[in-house]
Amino acid sequence: MRPHEFPGVTHPELFRDDATDDSGISGAEANDIIQSSYLGNCYFLSALSILCGCRETDMVPQLFISTEFFNQGLVGLKFFKEGIWWDVAVDTLMPTADGKIPVFARNKDINEWWLSIIEKAYAKMHGCYEVLDAGFMNTALSDLTGAAPGDIDVKTLFSACKLRDGGHDKKKALTMLRGRWDPAFN
Repeated sequence: MRPHEFPGVTHPELFRDDATDDSGISGAEANDIIQSSYLGNCYFLSALSILCGCRETDMVPQLFISTEFFNQGLVGLKFFKEGIWWDVAVDTLMPTADGKIPVFARNKDINEWWLSIIEKAYAKMHGCYEVLDAGFMNTALSDLTGAAPGDIDVKTLFSACKLRDGGHDKKKALTMLRGRWDPAFN
């Protein structure tokens, strides 16, 4: 079914311009994500939710390279694989098991479609939805951002930033996370 054919859809959009929840925020939000029980791709959805948290840079909308034909049924996205950005074109035909909701991941607001479209394009890039079952969040983050994945030893981070009063030096922690802190400098 196409987005406008689903029951309850009145005005399908990739991103809602008006906030429909109590957060007061419009656009891609982590709490918009509803995972399907048919596919174990929580690693990918978690990576998308991290991107949703990057509100200053609007990272989720940047995945879309062509949206002008969304209402006609075609969208273009980009993903980073094997050291280069790949363009992926997908139609807006969404698989459904019952004719009421998309069978895979969907947005909380039935009029908002960015999540289902991104997941479909990611599945197409990998061959099919089933291939997305089980994976690693660091790989998905790299695919979505083009950035190299890395590990953070949180225990070391917190112990290095602990203050005498039991609190934590937030500025030092952020500097460490950005990779600019030298443990010898304390």
